[in-house]
Amino acid sequence: MKKTDLIQEEYRDSDGYWIYLKPGWQNGLDPGTHGIVEDTKTRARAALSSVKPCDCAECLQLLKETK
Repeated sequence: MKKTDLIQEEYRDSDGYWIYLKPGWQNGLDPGTHGIVEDTKTRARAALSSVKPCDCAECLQLLKETK
């Protein structure tokens, strides 16, 4: 799987560069969160290497709805 396959949405605002992960994935550096925020796109994309599978209730429900 490519890192970009994990991305649901990404954008930049005054707080930094945001990446929201697709259902079933969480930020491995901040467990329990489904997004990444860094100062730059480069740093945010690098943080994708820490993403881990997620089986929280929210992810399971979203995955169920998409089937």
